[in-house]
Amino acid sequence: GSGLGGVSSNAGTVLKYLTETKQLTLHESEMFAKQLGADVPFFLNPVPSWVTGIGEIRTPICFRPEIKSQLCFLLVLFPFPTSTPSLFQKYRDLSLPFSPPLKLDLTETWNFGSMVQFLKSTQNDLESLVASHSDPIHKALKSLRSSSPLYAGLSGTGSTCFAVFSSEKERADAAKELQAFCRDLNCRCVFAETY
Repeated sequence: GSGLGGVSSNAGTVLKYLTETKQLTLHESEMFAKQLGADVPFFLNPVPSWVTGIGEIRTPICFRPEIKSQLCFLLVLFPFPTSTPSLFQKYRDLSLPFSPPLKLDLTETWNFGSMVQFLKSTQNDLESLVASHSDPIHKALKSLRSSSPLYAGLSGTGSTCFAVFSSEKERADAAKELQAFCRDLNCRCVFAETY
């Protein structure tokens, strides 16, 4: 898929609906969610969370309200999927280690500074492997990073690349740079309250 949890969110939303309408118990929905996929359980209660394990351990994160207006996101969606199982297998075949989990203080409400600090300390272990097998992903990441975002990376195993900026102007400038190799570019900022 694209690495944005689309199929998982659909499955989680259906299970959430079945629970809310008393067709399944919460326990039954949680059991089905784990069987359907690692990130499906998140969508039973989709609030900003720090997710560990294979997706089953979730710790909610509280953000200061103004953080939503201080961060601008740019997504680069490709018309091709990547295969999560095959990429994890390639990673294992190369005997590459996974990074240790980040130590985060999840008891405090995050502000802009704590979000920036988090972004600067994070990485996606699978990103270099995926980029080495996909020239479009490699080019997109290089272009995004050249625009000095707070963070740029690959969502999961891809194929979506993204960048986080502290202003709409920076985001718009980065989008213009992508036009050099993106045939069709349609970017806009989307605001949504989902929790």
